[in-house]
Amino acid sequence: GERIARNSIIQIHFDEPIRPNAITGLAQNPAFVNIIYGDVNVRGAWRVANSYQTVEFIPEEPCGANSCGDPMFCLSLTCPDGEPNCTSQPYQILVRTGALLSPGGANFEAIPFSGVVDMADNALDGDSDGTPDGKPAMPGDTFARIGSTANPPNEDQPDNYLWRFIVENRIDRTAPNIVRMTPAIDGEDVVSDAPVRIWFSHVMSVESLGNIAIAEFGLPAPQEDDQPVDPMWFRPRADIAENRTVVSVDHRVFGPNRQNAYYFTSIPSTVRAVNQNCVYPGRG
Repeated sequence: GERIARNSIIQIHFDEPIRPNAITGLAQNPAFVNIIYGDVNVRGAWRVANSYQTVEFIPEEPCGANSCGDPMFCLSLTCPDGEPNCTSQPYQILVRTGALLSPGGANFEAIPFSGVVDMADNALDGDSDGTPDGKPAMPGDTFARIGSTANPPNEDQPDNYLWRFIVENRIDRTAPNIVRMTPAIDGEDVVSDAPVRIWFSHVMSVESLGNIAIAEFGLPAPQEDDQPVDPMWFRPRADIAENRTVVSVDHRVFGPNRQNAYYFTSIPSTVRAVNQNCVYPGRG
């Protein structure tokens, strides 16, 4: 039921890591049938991110440039030019669960590569009721008859997951910015395991968050009795809260061996919102 702009990236967030080869592929590729649109003409790619817990759909149709001058891509609409009130028929996306090894049994163990499964090959629980309902029968053409009772089989049932939304004939050009972060700018006496969090003003493209980085400077040369120090490592993870993205950056301890160091967190313009616009560094 949500209404979105044409330049929106579509996101699916799972509560645990999913096998990446089950959720990545081209929408128009007949061999990729685990996540499908109700319209075979929708073109673009599903890409996995966020430690295999998020998959994003990037449309294929060019529609101008974003705020950094880079190409932007839009969901397709059959609307006359200059008609802002025109909308799509409801877009439909079906996520197909994996086929159970023991249909009618008490667990979610699924046949590998048979649908959307977690890293232990447990099938998607599409209605989140804890009951393994199994994979509904698929139509022969793999695309048609989503949620249709007129042309069975009808796949709009557990444990598949189906949702619909409206695409409006408009481009959203609002720029995302940083609302707040921890540790604070020029913060001192930061503890070694301090959480690094960044609150954005928008829902962000999770794939782009991999461009966030932490650099370490000024760490003294190790002394003979110091414990070995791993190179500085970090890993951004994304959550959605109040229709915004909150990024938590896992990291190696700050100031190893109780030594002082300086840390610089960089968020470049390649970090973008789901409307594909670049983060605005001077606002917020």
